[in-house]
Amino acid sequence: MLLRLLGKFTELQFDKKSRLVGSVSRTYLLEKSRVIHQTAGERNFHVFHQVLSADDPALHEKLYIGTGELAYVREGSRTQVIEGKTDTVRRGITLSALELVSYSFS
Repeated sequence: MLLRLLGKFTELQFDKKSRLVGSVSRTYLLEKSRVIHQTAGERNFHVFHQVLSADDPALHEKLYIGTGELAYVREGSRTQVIEGKTDTVRRGITLSALELVSYSFS
């Protein structure tokens, strides 16, 4: 049996007034080994780490993760800082970007 895992990356393009003016979507083949397991020093799906960095028990409960860690993110690298930014700082950047996109679609 051949198993293909496909991923999509969508780039949203905005003008200077934060209005959506276009997008580009790319489909790519994912390596099965990277999707189901990380080797030492690797991290996948950084948004999971960002959510777990939030000191927000209500959010964790809402997402059914309680106060523990997700086994999937526990496998890879335990680093909390990438290129000088912590998961908490990156979470704020992600939320700001989502607010901008939400504003553009409203």
